[in-house]
Amino acid sequence: MFKNSSIMVLLNDENENPVQLLEVDKNTQDAIAKSFAEAAMPLLSGKQIVPFDGSYKPNDDEGLSICNFHLPEAITDAIRNPLGLQSFVYDKDSEPDIKAIFIGIRTEANNSEVFTVAFQRFRKEQYLSTKKFSLFFENNTFKIENRWGIGITDMVDCVFTQSELRFSSYYYVRQIFDLSEYYRSATDSEVRN
Repeated sequence: MFKNSSIMVLLNDENENPVQLLEVDKNTQDAIAKSFAEAAMPLLSGKQIVPFDGSYKPNDDEGLSICNFHLPEAITDAIRNPLGLQSFVYDKDSEPDIKAIFIGIRTEANNSEVFTVAFQRFRKEQYLSTKKFSLFFENNTFKIENRWGIGITDMVDCVFTQSELRFSSYYYVRQIFDLSEYYRSATDSEVRN
């Protein structure tokens, strides 16, 4: 699904360029694209999708959905033109504040754009810091690696498809997107009922 798609990072909102390109080699790109595509499939076609109402916690075989979700323009612009993005680089003087890693595709249907984007929230422990000992196994011995880096897991926390945001955990997805207007409208309708 995400074959030949660029890998991007979503930084916290205070950043001048909140979406940046993660420069990777072809093998890394293929591996991450395949992993994200596989991880996104349960939310796209495997789970029963339940409309998000602010009070329902889904079972393992269910996912939640917010219809008419507005994907930030910085993300759609990045998927349209990833080569126009600033590359993400490490600056030892300021710790980067990554919110999510994402990958997406853009297609056209009925004279309109359709985006499918998979997001993985980024946790502090995914930073491979030079301030701690990162040990890698090589030739039957662990060796210290003191270069800075990031870790990407094989999980996806939410998927945007067409105009719908699908996810399994409100707690995780709100670490990527501000969902306050959707949560508020869900709980308002619940109160009216």
